[in-house]
Amino acid sequence: MMSCCLMVSATTSSRRGATASGQPTTPLRRPEPEHCGLGFVWLPDLDTGGQVVVRAADAKPGEISVDHWVASVERFTGKPFAQCVLGDLVSRPEDTRLDDASWKRHQQAVLLLDAYAYANAIGGTPTSRPEDIEVHPLDASVYIAFTDSTGNDDGSPDVRIFPDSKGENSRQYGAIYRIEEHERDPAATRFTWGKFVSAGEAADGGGGFACCDNLVFDPAGNLWMVTDITTTAHNFPVNREDKTAPGAPRFPGVFGNNALFCIPTRGANAGVPFCFAIGPMECELTGPTFTDDGRSLLLSVQYPGDLHGTRGRNPRHAAEVVRTMKLAARDGTLFEQKRTVPLGSNFPSKRLGDTPKPCVACITRRP
Repeated sequence: MMSCCLMVSATTSSRRGATASGQPTTPLRRPEPEHCGLGFVWLPDLDTGGQVVVRAADAKPGEISVDHWVASVERFTGKPFAQCVLGDLVSRPEDTRLDDASWKRHQQAVLLLDAYAYANAIGGTPTSRPEDIEVHPLDASVYIAFTDSTGNDDGSPDVRIFPDSKGENSRQYGAIYRIEEHERDPAATRFTWGKFVSAGEAADGGGGFACCDNLVFDPAGNLWMVTDITTTAHNFPVNREDKTAPGAPRFPGVFGNNALFCIPTRGANAGVPFCFAIGPMECELTGPTFTDDGRSLLLSVQYPGDLHGTRGRNPRHAAEVVRTMKLAARDGTLFEQKRTVPLGSNFPSKRLGDTPKPCVACITRRP
């Protein structure tokens, strides 16, 4: 998924933010890629079209510096950067026959088309891999799932909002953030925000999961979440060194398969994830949806056996292996765990040699 911008003011020292309106009349802000974990932001490329990576300094081939981008805005608009607004970045074709109202609609459409780049131009907070947004059914607060906090070529999150993006801890594999708009007004321009629960080991201040993905609320206001750990990391043997150190790509092997969690949003257990279901081997659980009465939960089981295919089909290959994990207890003490890990899947039949099949599953609560 491409990077996105969360409209959070990263310059405030409190946990209160101000939305950037994203209107054509919103003033531009000088980019601050120096606050991003990977040192860059994506911005509209006014010289050649599309988007371009902008760095504070030491731009690589194909990238530009902040000063270069500011200068390109001034050339494009013909006025000082301090006087430029978002709408100035969209040129109006000279031969257009659009009336003013139609032109404004076209202008807004262009701004929305590449919203993540235009949002950076007005000071939106760069994030990395936001996967889902859901509104709490009881208090109208907004929950956002970020499946990763580190960034990659698609995005570089602001470390003032995503401090774990600097890495080398198990919390960098995503988090769920909560936004509460002022006076519960959807049109409010101010809000409070904070991290609701973080990925990572309990000993590291995390919730015992990695790579949160789709979210859904039940009628009681409990948050349900599925994870999206990359298949190659499922149950990968972890010795906590090199490629399996906390923060490394294969460390999520300690969390096993992708799973479904229930997270209360109020009461003594608010923000504490409870593992409700574990997905079949080498799959992703996705799209959790409750029926109106809240008694049944539907969710998709995608691509079971994605890494090793059909379990037990080839007699020359083992149907399972034993792998060693070095885990951390709540007090930080390390211990080893042996896991018998099936290779491939036979879901849903569970008969060795049967082809795995994706499906939609329904979990119903008994009366």
